Amino acid sequence: MKNVTDSCVFLVHWPSAGSFGFNTDILATNLINLSVVFGVLIFFGKGVCGDNLLSLSDLLDIQKQRILNSIRNSEELRGKAIEQLEKARARLKKLKWKQISFESMDILK
Repeated sequence: MKNVTDSCVFLVHWPSAGSFGFNTDILATNLINLSVVFGVLIFFGKGVCGDNLLSLSDLLDIQKQRILNSIRNSEELRGKAIEQLEKARARLKKLKWKQISFESMDILK
């Protein structure tokens, strides 16, 4: 455990080699990354630039409606397909009875 702690301390106190260097302070870089992400989310989430732009919640509502419409359409198509399948099965059953009756007539001849 001491080796892990020593390596973390070594990374945090890494000296920069000049004007350009990597920020190895994990806490500072996480705060910067989180502030950028939250800033982008807040900017695009509120729709601050007028009525032309939709807010993030509006976009999510539109996508939700599209998904629900797709589900409804799929359920309607499924119902129609089931009806057609039942009709086809009934027709097949009727044709099988006709075939049996024709075969029986051929046997009687």
